[in-house]
Amino acid sequence: MDRRTFLIHFGGLAAAPALSSLLTGCASPVREALAPPPGFDWRTLAAVQAHLLPSESSAPGAREIHAEAYLRGVLADPKLAPADRAFLIDGVESIGKLARGMTGKHFVELSHDEREAVLRGFGEMPEGERWLEEMLGYLMEALLGDPVYGGNPDGVGWQWLAHNPGFPRPPADKRYFLL
Repeated sequence: MDRRTFLIHFGGLAAAPALSSLLTGCASPVREALAPPPGFDWRTLAAVQAHLLPSESSAPGAREIHAEAYLRGVLADPKLAPADRAFLIDGVESIGKLARGMTGKHFVELSHDEREAVLRGFGEMPEGERWLEEMLGYLMEALLGDPVYGGNPDGVGWQWLAHNPGFPRPPADKRYFLL
């Protein structure tokens, strides 16, 4: 089964529980204070996202759906529980440490197969599998959510799935976190 068929058949299952967090939104000056600490490794996060949802000639990947920007908004959301924010941040740090321990290299320097080995090893750790599941959920939100929340620019995910979004769409000043 190709990725498009999978998403068409099972996208509703992934989207249903994600709707509550779909509305978390983009970063703003007020919310920047809640962003990860200085020195947070955004490059590793982006590389993990790109590995989990790679770009293909016929399908958008993490880069095209602006998955990193979407997750920046999630992490900056004041309504995100501090424990959830810490869990996401700690996962990126754990992947970085595991990559250095397994290969002696930074995650972004690894080959595809090395990244796969690191992520599979991470998935075997107590919280690793849960972290990867959360990351896949956020990738689906960035792919399927309304562009007003920071992912799916110009509806690229909707276009790929031949989806016609519901109307009315949320205006920028009526996003969940602004209400």
